[in-house]
Amino acid sequence: MEFRNISSFFKKVLCYVCNIYLIFIFFITFISRNLMMHGKEEQAFYAKTWRKEETVLYWVPEIKWRKKMKKKIIGIIVCMLLIAICALPNIFADSNWLWVKQVGGTSWDTGYAICTDSSGNIYVTGFFTGTVSFGDFLLDAGGLTGIFVAKLDSTGTWLWAAQSTGFIEPPHIQGSDICVDSNDNVYVTGVFTETVTFGSYGPFVSHSGGEDVFVAKLDSGGTWVWATTAGGDSNDEGCGIGVNSNGDVYITGYFQTEAWFGSHYVSSIHSTIEAFVAKLDNSGTWLWVTQTMSLPDPYPGFARGSDISVDSNGDVYVIGYFSGAVGPMQFSTTDQDVFVAKLDSSGTWLWAAKSREGDRERGQGITLDSQGNVYVTGYCESDCYFDLFHIENGGLFVAKLDSSSHNWVWATGVAGDAEGYDIYVDSSDDVYVTGHMDGQNVFVAILDRSGALLWTAQPSGVENSVGYGVCGYSNNDFYITGWFCYTASFNNIVVTSNGEEDVFVAKVHYNLPPVADFTYTPDDPTSTSIIHFTDTSTDSDGTIVSWWWDFGDGYYSNLQNPIHCYYTNGEYMVTLTVTDNEDVKNTFTTSVTVQELTPTPVLSFAPSSHDFGVMTAGHTGSTSFDIWNSGAGTLTYSFSESSGWVTVTPTTGDSTGEHDTITVNIDTTGLSPGSYNCPVSVSSNGGSGMVTIDVTVIPTEVLDQQQTKYTNKYSFYGVNWLGQSFIPTATRLTHAEVYIGRTNTLSSDLVLSIRSSPTGPDQVIALKPAAEIPTTTNWVHFEFNDLTVIPGTTYYLILRTYAGDKLNYYYWGYGTNTPYTNGMMWVSNNAGFIWTSFLKYDFCFKTYGYT
Repeated sequence: MEFRNISSFFKKVLCYVCNIYLIFIFFITFISRNLMMHGKEEQAFYAKTWRKEETVLYWVPEIKWRKKMKKKIIGIIVCMLLIAICALPNIFADSNWLWVKQVGGTSWDTGYAICTDSSGNIYVTGFFTGTVSFGDFLLDAGGLTGIFVAKLDSTGTWLWAAQSTGFIEPPHIQGSDICVDSNDNVYVTGVFTETVTFGSYGPFVSHSGGEDVFVAKLDSGGTWVWATTAGGDSNDEGCGIGVNSNGDVYITGYFQTEAWFGSHYVSSIHSTIEAFVAKLDNSGTWLWVTQTMSLPDPYPGFARGSDISVDSNGDVYVIGYFSGAVGPMQFSTTDQDVFVAKLDSSGTWLWAAKSREGDRERGQGITLDSQGNVYVTGYCESDCYFDLFHIENGGLFVAKLDSSSHNWVWATGVAGDAEGYDIYVDSSDDVYVTGHMDGQNVFVAILDRSGALLWTAQPSGVENSVGYGVCGYSNNDFYITGWFCYTASFNNIVVTSNGEEDVFVAKVHYNLPPVADFTYTPDDPTSTSIIHFTDTSTDSDGTIVSWWWDFGDGYYSNLQNPIHCYYTNGEYMVTLTVTDNEDVKNTFTTSVTVQELTPTPVLSFAPSSHDFGVMTAGHTGSTSFDIWNSGAGTLTYSFSESSGWVTVTPTTGDSTGEHDTITVNIDTTGLSPGSYNCPVSVSSNGGSGMVTIDVTVIPTEVLDQQQTKYTNKYSFYGVNWLGQSFIPTATRLTHAEVYIGRTNTLSSDLVLSIRSSPTGPDQVIALKPAAEIPTTTNWVHFEFNDLTVIPGTTYYLILRTYAGDKLNYYYWGYGTNTPYTNGMMWVSNNAGFIWTSFLKYDFCFKTYGYT
């Protein structure tokens, strides 16, 4: 987003006066129509407002005033003007100049650069002429020009001021840039001619009387610690300075033809002007110097370094401008373009980037954000490009460069007579730029990290002023320096220059308006919905302290997150106004559409599952469940089964609230033994669900072994055991039947068991009470737990009675010894529970199981 056509104070005042004038015309019209006694033919005129660019037709009659009405009318006019005048400060509501310090003599004085230390103190450098006062500190250049370095605290109190000696005519001596290390030592670079001394360091004499570079260090108390110079026989200048965490100092600028930086020598081809980057240690010793090199083909160019910044790794970033073909990065242009370059701490060029297609472009300020991204500012005389980002019609530009890919991220600007001189990034990565626009008028602008304009300010009543330096210490407070002429109004702070140009240092506080925003749920409310409004407003530099909601239906709230209910359907415009801790407001409005309430069915059913348990293969089963609508309207539903052994009847239906019965049938025919689960899906316009059907299938029970040929019956009384061998073919036995009857009501209970040998342990036992045994011989069922057996192996059915007497008579049916030869044997209590030998008969039995 470009920031262009920023209104100056004069435009605001003009708009304000025009609006007052139109209000006055309306007032006169109203009075003339309602209070005049005599009038002539009405006469028309046109008035045009500056802000709206709208042409409005007003009718103003010629009036003859009654004397009694004059006082009333004049009183009303005065009241209206007073109201308008009271509103005038709102023009300046977007900035807050906390203090402004002015320094100047009777001639030219300029502040070129500014920075802060770890305690929030401010340091400024530039040049002064004659005698000037920095608070209580008087500097005297003997009617000529000298360099100054001065310190202020955050309240604007001058703490000290230092100067060079060996004065000359301006503008051939100045402090161009300034920085502070972690110990609050101060470093300054710039240019001088002839002779200069810094405290006890010097005098330094420029080569051939031309302009040379100087670098000097002061401690936090303003004492000169060391100074050094560099240059050659032509003009050379130090333009930018930075310091790393070790106290090593880096400078950039330009030289012409050749120059010496201590013992380090650089030279150019064809006596061209070249940019240089040089490094000094903390004691002022030159460690290295490197340069650009303008190539002779197609024609000699030039390059100048304007500003420098150092990152936390000690890498160096330089901005400047060039023309022609320039190395070492092999750039070329037919006009004058901006360059940005990165070097490591040993002076190796790592990469460079440039603008293109502009005319007389100048890169003048550079800074880094917390991620190492590069921000630059400067000027272009006509259209220019930063990759795909176009600055139309020239003017001031601000651009961002990704330090990893060294690609341009964005570029924006102000068209016309505007120029950016210095740039600074705070801890929130907001970008501050100062320079001049609308001719020679100082400005400061703040952009966010994406290049969107956040805030601008200009002092009023200033026709000639420039901001050369900007810096900050904490978010929302920052400092600028530069020069101004005549009288300037920084809000309610008015300063007047003593001479041609005076230094100013200003502290500015800004407060970005909060960003109002909110959400609401549900997204599609009805006339019975309770709507929850959630404030999502933000304030990047403060705190939101109050909220005012207008729900668009005549109701309001001052809660942060209110709830509201609309009783009729329709579209409502909801407005949230938020106010921050500095009484700055912002408003957000959006529409809320309330739908007409429609019936909503809700699916309900029960139970949600049924288990048929264990079922023999081939058998069938049936169950049911209810389905109904627990909401409003009509519920339509349908079912789908995922398995063929389950059938649902009916498969579709509807309900307005009544319970419908759904039948579920299962058929296990063809299913192998095992456990089965079938989900029955329920779909409807009121939701969905699932009914689960479970069954465990077991094999079909079959008759395995039998002896049913009845020949006679065997009777006994007392305690007797009877055994019968058999050889199963099944793998699992489930029950047995014995052909038996009792003859006495006092007969004891019977127990049937299965053993693998006559005298072995019982593997299963089944008891049959005597009362359940018929009095006539018949088949009696003995049920026992399933018994796994080995097909083809001999097992024994054992029948026994307990403590009976002679009345304990039972009859067992028996037949031939087919199929079990010598299959039956017995034990009586007279035989001492010793099995007899096999009889030649089998007693009648049947065994059942699964194969």
